[in-house]
Amino acid sequence: MTTPNHATFAQLAGDTPAPTPAPNHTTFAQLAGDTPAPTPAPNRAAFEPLAGDTPAPTPAPNRAAFERLAGDTPAPTPAPDRATFEQLADQWEQATHFISNISPFLEHPAYRQIIAMGPPAVPWLLARLDEGRPSHWFAALHELTGANPTPPESRGRIHAMAAAWQEWGRQQGYAWQADDNILGPAAPASPAPDRATFEQLADQWERERPRGLDLHFTIEHPAYQQIIAMGPPAVPWLLQRLAKRPDHWFVALHRITGASPTPPESRGRIREMAAAWLEWGRQQGYAWQADDNLD
Repeated sequence: MTTPNHATFAQLAGDTPAPTPAPNHTTFAQLAGDTPAPTPAPNRAAFEPLAGDTPAPTPAPNRAAFERLAGDTPAPTPAPDRATFEQLADQWEQATHFISNISPFLEHPAYRQIIAMGPPAVPWLLARLDEGRPSHWFAALHELTGANPTPPESRGRIHAMAAAWQEWGRQQGYAWQADDNILGPAAPASPAPDRATFEQLADQWERERPRGLDLHFTIEHPAYQQIIAMGPPAVPWLLQRLAKRPDHWFVALHRITGASPTPPESRGRIREMAAAWLEWGRQQGYAWQADDNLD
């Protein structure tokens, strides 16, 4: 008879236990409640504080530091010179030659560069005003000096405004010559305008001017420009022409006087524009007859 044993009994009783797995560290750690946290991947930021080697933050670059290091500090701005002024003034006057509304052109780069020249530009501007065909340098003079010598009744009358500024300049001790030229000898004085020359130029312009083109090209004609260069003496003669036979003398009148009496609703209507200028002339004290010479 075979001796009974536990394995035989368990098999007979149907209670054979599952085989016990081999022990391992993971199973042990789980049972012991001591599973370690996963080790993070190494990185430079964590390493450097431990190593004591964190670099100081780099300062943002700036121009002053660069120039000190490079030895490239820019040279100071040169003092204004008359030749540069004349070039800028010519550039601005050419840009505004046929413009009735000057205000937007006071921001023209050449005009702003002249203002940036500061006080040295004041006598040069006064000389420009004294050239017989003054331009709108009044805003530049006001910005440079803070003065405002134009009386209210003279505003809008370019020659009266120029005279007021010239008188102010003399009172402030400025001295200038209208025809001095920093680039060479003084130009000879121009002969006084005369009526016969005006009539010859006006007839020449009316005869030779290009037709059917933009007005800009029409008033670029040399005869038209010579009439503008005559200055105030040509004003009554131009009004005489308008009274006799209206034509495009409006730009010449505006350039000489600085006035702009044409109401917006009349622009482009030559007879209405002529009537507005003739009324302006009467208000300024001019007198003429349409079919006769002026006094």
